Amino acid sequence: MYMTSSNEKIAKYIFQLIKKRGFKSERQFCKEYLIARGEPTDSVHIQNMATRMNAIKTNKNGLQLDDLPIFASLLGVSVDDILSAGSYHAPAPDRVTNYSVAFSKDKKEWKAFLDREDKLFLNPDEYNKNLIDYAIEAENYPLLKYLVKEGIVWFVGDEKDECYLGGFGAGTCLKRRDFTNLDLLNYNMKYQDDLRIGMISLALKKNDFDMLTVLKARELPVLYTLNFLSAMSLKPDSIPSSYNIDLMIKLIAESSEQTLSYFFDTFDVEPKYGSVNTFICPFAGKILDLMIKKSNGLAGKFVKRALSYNQSVLKKLNDSIEKSIASLKELHSNQLANSYYRNTDFREEALRDYKTYVDGTFIFFRASIYIKEAHKLSFLTNIIQVTASSKDPSIQFYIDEINDTCKQFIAFEEEKNA
Repeated sequence: MYMTSSNEKIAKYIFQLIKKRGFKSERQFCKEYLIARGEPTDSVHIQNMATRMNAIKTNKNGLQLDDLPIFASLLGVSVDDILSAGSYHAPAPDRVTNYSVAFSKDKKEWKAFLDREDKLFLNPDEYNKNLIDYAIEAENYPLLKYLVKEGIVWFVGDEKDECYLGGFGAGTCLKRRDFTNLDLLNYNMKYQDDLRIGMISLALKKNDFDMLTVLKARELPVLYTLNFLSAMSLKPDSIPSSYNIDLMIKLIAESSEQTLSYFFDTFDVEPKYGSVNTFICPFAGKILDLMIKKSNGLAGKFVKRALSYNQSVLKKLNDSIEKSIASLKELHSNQLANSYYRNTDFREEALRDYKTYVDGTFIFFRASIYIKEAHKLSFLTNIIQVTASSKDPSIQFYIDEINDTCKQFIAFEEEKNA
């Protein structure tokens, strides 16, 4: 049992689903809606629907009753899902499957099924049966005859050589998907981290703190690949973005103080090659941005925490630079040419391998290879950037201080390149 959510929450959930289900735009969704209703899809009708969708988004109007079944079908959820704004989940009764289409008498439904990009028609379901299996069981002769008449399938082919394969060369004209789309659960689990992100969101909703730890919820796989050589390949898109990541960030920003503390704690990562690096959650800045925008009561505490962290990294950087300069001076102290070196020369050498990456959020410092124990002064880490503004002067003060630390990290690189 659930209570119907407000129009605002329902609208927000709908537009999240439109994005999640892969519609290229809201206008494309409007077009698909009109097709489902059997209405014209010219520019005027699409614009009228887009205007109505905008009214729903801005909470000027709500969904109409006759919208619900069509929205549910297009978005792949149940009407209960929509009315509860995603807080109650139930199976979508009209979910398209091999089985459901096999019993259909609607030619439009057949064609829509055959035109699907995911090629459900070419693949068996969990019972290892395809559309033709079910259509024969259902004695849906019109559907089977349609498939043959349209040349979509044939039970007898023209090639006599194929008889040696145990049949009459039956086949279909529909092209299979690229083989890389098939039987790939193990591959997807290994290489599509978005599945883990989705699981983190569920753990956040259930307040399962132990599961967050198991899932390494504040970490990203790329952090385990970073050392003083691979860091050079860091790009802004090294930090991924997706619907699931946006949802995860939102849920973290709305979570308890205990959970937030977990995401704002530092952690060590030991890559396969290289020394241990210390990081903070790469999404910490976005989490803070959302907390500030939503006037979260905990925002002030964690803005202070972010500032303290950035300052600690800045202190470490300054200490490493100064110790590098001192070591370089000591190294040259007994050389005849030492008198020709200026303090600026030693500083320039100390900063030679300093760099920022990913819009200034990753900091890389490597001490000069000429000094002893350079590895103890070298480090690779990240900092927190905040882009949101607060109406609370005390919070804004800390935001400004955070931004000032970020500028100082950039200033070191500008000094090096001057």
